[in-house]
Amino acid sequence: MKHKILFYMLLLVMAYTARLAHASQSPEFSQAKSLITNGGFIVTKGGHILSQFAPKTAFIPASTWKIATASLALHTLGNHYHFKTIFYQNSSGQLFIQGFGDPFLTSEQVAKLLVNLKMQLRMPVSGIVIDDTAFDLDSRTDGSSLTLNPYDAGLGALAVNFNTINLQVNNDGITSAEEQTPYLPIMSELGRNLKLGKHRIALRSKKNIPIYAGQLFAALGSLQPGASALPIRRGKVPSGLKAIYSSRNDKDLTEVLKALFLYSNNFIANQIFLTCGAQRYGWPATWDKARKAMREFLERTVKLPNGTYKVMEGSGLSRHNMITPTAMLKLLYYFKPQAYLLPVHHHQKMKSGTLTGVYAYAGYLGDIKNPDPFVLILNQANNVREKVVGLLRAGYNSAR
Repeated sequence: MKHKILFYMLLLVMAYTARLAHASQSPEFSQAKSLITNGGFIVTKGGHILSQFAPKTAFIPASTWKIATASLALHTLGNHYHFKTIFYQNSSGQLFIQGFGDPFLTSEQVAKLLVNLKMQLRMPVSGIVIDDTAFDLDSRTDGSSLTLNPYDAGLGALAVNFNTINLQVNNDGITSAEEQTPYLPIMSELGRNLKLGKHRIALRSKKNIPIYAGQLFAALGSLQPGASALPIRRGKVPSGLKAIYSSRNDKDLTEVLKALFLYSNNFIANQIFLTCGAQRYGWPATWDKARKAMREFLERTVKLPNGTYKVMEGSGLSRHNMITPTAMLKLLYYFKPQAYLLPVHHHQKMKSGTLTGVYAYAGYLGDIKNPDPFVLILNQANNVREKVVGLLRAGYNSAR
């Protein structure tokens, strides 16, 4: 009886293997391969590879790399991690604001925390000092450029509203372009040469970033006396000064990651990436610590072989980030319990990636309760991503 059961099990395995072999020769997969001049893909079903193309060639992944950053963050920080901001006040009334990389320090969050902060103030605020020394960056994000576009926003230990300013240029002056953010003097400075209309400006300079944060805190908290402006500067919290208040962002890491994937925000990705490096190797956060943390995680935890990837930053903006489809597939198997965090494209949970000449998808096909990982990375001028992913889905659906 035992031998008969084993025999039937062997027959079932052989039949399933034969079906998979037949599926790999499906016309959809063959047609998908014919459209690729420089790229690769892997499609799986039930833990088996249905079809693959150039699986061991390293390609630029663009924003699909955010899956690696999210995986690192969940492993290093934990899904209940909350970013913090700490406040101090000295005997002359100066308010010190010390940041630790919170990527979601928005106007709404600042307004909330100010309610509690103001109850802890010992005296009227005489000035604001921004302590951003928890980040020590020797260069801007690799792949970013000097534009006003939000995806080129600078990073910082203390940054508000994703280091972007949303303003409106009118015939009679400049106003804030969003209800939750009041008019700030820096808006007039940055918008003076812009044409009429709404503009979202990315900040990068070590001068403007702390000024923007300080002005937002002052305005939302009505910290300035009368019509006078509080002096705002960068500086370090004096040694021995005790904190008067420590705030935690309302959003935990899971909520932050959902927003990261939904909006594919490069600023959020690298704030998280740098924080992981600091959490692993100590503050201040640096690019080298973050890269080291990512390499250690990918090799020791995800078990990616050395040489199957390269890491430069955490958002996918850099063209020096590289990964093979096989390595990305292994990462997707690791990330599978968190597949629900990904946005929906083509009725499936997946992350897109786009740069000039880079068009990618990485995610899951089939039932969300038991999804099957797939990878598609194109590094070619001809953007046939949508057509190819449609063919891959058709081939997947036709496999039984």
